[in-house]
Amino acid sequence: MGIRILACDRQTLVLAGVRAYLSGEPDIQIVSETGDAAEAIRHARKVLPDIVLLGVSDDDGDLAGVVHKLTALGPDASPRVLLMAAPEHESRLLDLLRAGARGVVGKDSTASELGRAVRVVAAGQACLTPSMTRRLLDWAMTAGPLTAQVPQEVARLTGREREVLSMLARGLNDGEIASALRLSKATVRSHIHHMSAKIGVTSRAQAVAFAYRHGLIAALPGR
Repeated sequence: MGIRILACDRQTLVLAGVRAYLSGEPDIQIVSETGDAAEAIRHARKVLPDIVLLGVSDDDGDLAGVVHKLTALGPDASPRVLLMAAPEHESRLLDLLRAGARGVVGKDSTASELGRAVRVVAAGQACLTPSMTRRLLDWAMTAGPLTAQVPQEVARLTGREREVLSMLARGLNDGEIASALRLSKATVRSHIHHMSAKIGVTSRAQAVAFAYRHGLIAALPGR
């Protein structure tokens, strides 16, 4: 059985584009569509999708609440949430990732980018496309840290754990982090596990949101 998708966006053109992009993917199936984020919860209970592809718009209300409810439907009913966002919605993405979304793709993503993002999230990983990673980083640098004080969770991190967290937020995968720091992939995964426990997150997407919120990306020079 393929990856079951519930697609949700207020714009019918976006839904049509998603349908067209994913129709050629033999391992991905759209099982339901809706234009109402709140209705997505009811649809998810009914069709039990693997992933809710959730569009971000200007007038979608408490979308973070919707994400939280979707990811709390139960062990056998909770889908993973993959956000679709335009550049003007970047300032909202951190809260949505913190609410439980597993990743973000741009509404201007290519078919291959969308398909890859769906598969990555379906496999249990976090996903930020390169373009969205760059945009989030640009936004974070111009907006500045969202907190003026170093929280207790950050103070618990070792220097190496901060480096790993910063690299995650910049879009590097385990292999790239391992190469940059001259570590094994197993050691990198161990750092991610311990770092996640210290800052109180349960997914890489939430760790990335934490890093942006607390201005930790700027701690890593270069690249």
